[in-house]
Amino acid sequence: MRKPLNRSMLIGAGVVIGALFALANLLVPSAQAAGGCGCMDVALVIDNTGSMGGAINDVKAELPAIVGTAQAASCGDLRIGLVTFPEDNVVVSQPFTTNITAVQNAIQAIVAGAGTAGAGEPESSDEALQYVITGAAALDTNCSVVVSNGPFGTFRPPCVKIAVLITDAHPGGCDDKFTVGVDDVHAHNVALAAANAGILIAAIYVPTSGEMPDIKAIMQDYANTSGGTFVETESNGVGTGEGIADIVATCGGLVSQQCVTRTAPFWFEHAFPTGANTNCPSTCADLLDAIKINGGMLNLGFTYLPTTYRDNDNILDANDALIEALGFYWRGNGRTGEDNGTQNLKLIASALCRARKLLAVELIAATANVKLLDTSPSNCYDAATEANFPADLLRQARDAAAGEDVAACLDMTKVLQRFNNSGVTNNFLDAVECSVTAAKALKKLSRDPTTQDTCPGRNDSCVTAEAVTGFPFKRSINTSAYSVSSAGDTTSSNAVSGHLAWYKIEPDVGQSNRWFTANTAGSNFDTLLTVWQGTCNSVSNSLSMVAENDNNGVSLQSRVQFSTDGTNTYYIVVGSSNGGYGRANIKVTSP
Repeated sequence: MRKPLNRSMLIGAGVVIGALFALANLLVPSAQAAGGCGCMDVALVIDNTGSMGGAINDVKAELPAIVGTAQAASCGDLRIGLVTFPEDNVVVSQPFTTNITAVQNAIQAIVAGAGTAGAGEPESSDEALQYVITGAAALDTNCSVVVSNGPFGTFRPPCVKIAVLITDAHPGGCDDKFTVGVDDVHAHNVALAAANAGILIAAIYVPTSGEMPDIKAIMQDYANTSGGTFVETESNGVGTGEGIADIVATCGGLVSQQCVTRTAPFWFEHAFPTGANTNCPSTCADLLDAIKINGGMLNLGFTYLPTTYRDNDNILDANDALIEALGFYWRGNGRTGEDNGTQNLKLIASALCRARKLLAVELIAATANVKLLDTSPSNCYDAATEANFPADLLRQARDAAAGEDVAACLDMTKVLQRFNNSGVTNNFLDAVECSVTAAKALKKLSRDPTTQDTCPGRNDSCVTAEAVTGFPFKRSINTSAYSVSSAGDTTSSNAVSGHLAWYKIEPDVGQSNRWFTANTAGSNFDTLLTVWQGTCNSVSNSLSMVAENDNNGVSLQSRVQFSTDGTNTYYIVVGSSNGGYGRANIKVTSP
């Protein structure tokens, strides 16, 4: 499965570093977290009744990461199968196969609520799981549960064997009823059968109707009895796909209870193993393997890696993701990216862009610590808050990066820095440290995956306007280097042009009838403040003026007040009535 970086791939990047791979060849026992699971069989047992729509959609969305992680963890020796139970029955949607495309198609074809009998509680989850483990839906010959499209196939004895059960319901046995002392006991017996067969049950509980302790206890017993893993997702199913990927990455086992981390500089300097040439991930800790075990991509909230760069195979994969990830660390964060990942145009980055790039560096490192070193953030202590880090730290960081709040991005960057530093005194678990890659080569290899769309440039147009978040909102910028732009219809008398600085109040902030005040007190030139509302895109804008002020009383500075409607975006533009520019201060407040 592994396709190491090589000379032909790097030609597309405009640099040859093939000699790096002759520097060292570290061959030590494989680390489980580094993808040393070996051959692997994964049976997906998915509840596709109506209430499970959110979880199924999340699995579909995360499918590339799930498959990529499984391929990396198994060193390419992977079989996956899919069983569903839509109407208190068992349906073999895809028997065990090495045809990953067939599995992907089967998963994408799942429709929640396709049947009618499975609309209520409980469901035949225990029977579906038993069929996968033993080949029989029920030992009771009078059982009404029907298996269709079988057989499913059997687990290969020498391989890692994982059965992933995803449901929100009680087990219904053969009679579509949940009886305490009967169906919970049957579920436990299924878990015992799995343990005897060496099959790890990964029980993913989706609390769609709120957490129900008895369902949770049964799901936890599946995991504990078989030696597998229990995961509880959000009530809307978010986290289901990521949970599957995490389970597969750890060979079906539990995440380490230790706090083992390395800093961002470590990961960006230990980019890939030199001298390695194998289908499996390497035997030491490096950033490329962290990306591979994460499904060959990285979700950074505001962008996915890989995005823009393709090597000689013209397929975006983990090698491309590594090249793009390096760009955040080795290229200037004061510039936005462009086509082919260069910064040749030297496009100035906005404050949001710079904040996102700083956050991306720490988020990539944190992802490597979690995914490759098997460290759960909740096992690491945050001295600043005197509490452990939240278990969903990576998700919180992605949410911050996806937003337009510069302060939130910077605050989250500090949190991730503390996490990435929290376990540096610990040894690696089963892995060792890779050789350091030459900085000169990494700089040449790196590509910036961001564009104006994901990492906006300087706020000198309505397209790149900086979002107003948090009050009072204050900025002090020098508009001398800002390009000349215009607001409104340039043929009308109220059009404004010059070295303009743009800010925007989006509908979620500009609620209906909410009042705002903006002023430029403290600026060192004669300012003009205008407020606009309308449409703006990269081609043109159609904006109408909402408010305007040139001189606030005897002052050469400006002050405007206006209200928003909660539907449209409003643009606050700092300019000058006489073509002036310089140090512009803006302060926006709202009661």
